[in-house]
Amino acid sequence: MVSQEHKTMAEKVGQVADQAGEKMGQVADQAGEKMGQAVDQAKQQTTSRLEDGREQVADSLYTTAHALRQTGQQLREQDQGTIATLADRTA
Repeated sequence: MVSQEHKTMAEKVGQVADQAGEKMGQVADQAGEKMGQAVDQAKQQTTSRLEDGREQVADSLYTTAHALRQTGQQLREQDQGTIATLADRTA
């Protein structure tokens, strides 16, 4: 026969187990939120770096094309029309 003291003790153990389970659920939820925030931050940083890289490439291409056009103009001034045309096409 189970005494009243054992029943009370079993109820307390059950309550503690329930509280521990709730706490573990809260910790898991918080960990999930933090992971989501970290993923969002990584996506934003990656997007920002890609945009910066794209701008740098565009600037470099513009500068190169401009230099080729100037070279073509200078070659024309030196009566080097064929090579000047190649420089213009490349630009």
